Amino acid sequence: MSDVKIKNFFFIIFLLFLFGFSRGASAAALAVKQGEVLLYPIYFPATTSVLFGGVKMPVFDYNGQKYALVAADVNKKPGNYNLRVKEGEQELAKRVIQIKTGTQPKVMMKRAYKFTTLPKEKQAEVLEDKAPLVALLSKATAEAKPKLWQSIFRNPLDTMTTTSPYGYTRIYTNHSTTHHGEDLRAKIGTPVYAISDGIVLWGEGKPLYLEGPTVVIDHGDGIISKYLHLSRVLAQAESKVKAGDIIGYSGDQGADVQGAHLHFAIKVGNVSVSPLQFIKEFQKLK
Repeated sequence: MSDVKIKNFFFIIFLLFLFGFSRGASAAALAVKQGEVLLYPIYFPATTSVLFGGVKMPVFDYNGQKYALVAADVNKKPGNYNLRVKEGEQELAKRVIQIKTGTQPKVMMKRAYKFTTLPKEKQAEVLEDKAPLVALLSKATAEAKPKLWQSIFRNPLDTMTTTSPYGYTRIYTNHSTTHHGEDLRAKIGTPVYAISDGIVLWGEGKPLYLEGPTVVIDHGDGIISKYLHLSRVLAQAESKVKAGDIIGYSGDQGADVQGAHLHFAIKVGNVSVSPLQFIKEFQKLK
């Protein structure tokens, strides 16, 4: 085959790829479940932003490849949503991704939610204590730092055994909540590790009422990890941590805690996602 024919062949393949990507529905179907993430490779070097369902998603480079981190909130309505790749205001490409229904069981707790049984004055005090963390999280989301992580995300414990899964609904006698984390079996004093590099937003200090001693890490790109109910916190606010650093030890602290465990959670921007599925998806980059 001549050089001209080879060039024409690859040019046609490129146009077919570009056309298929832009048409979205004509390309192979892509799907992500509620509360899960999808690493989507991007082949447009000029990409400055990616929107999924109108919400901006993180875009990062890893080993010379650009990816969009597509995140579907656990409460997002199932259906088809557009993934739009843009350079400034110019749309480079569009792809349809389906959000499928996730597994979201309901559990009857047969008791009152402790926070709602507190006197109004105590409830106000609890919310006031948590307000600084809420403000830090809001700022970290609105003003996302550049990518801080270098190491692939890892597990926070040496042994990972789920006691209460992500995404299920707890129905109390006077309230209901969605479990936005994964409860992992851990005896009091079990080392808890940073899942990747980042800056500590919340660390050693006054324990929170519901969460107990808590560590929150900003990994950049709007990715936040949380570690709750600790018995001891080592990480200092505003300090830098590396993947695998011991940031504290598991415990049983916090209101409504039923036995020692680690509550582990991840958010991508304002989107709550399954922390274990998040790590599993990133492990594919190895």
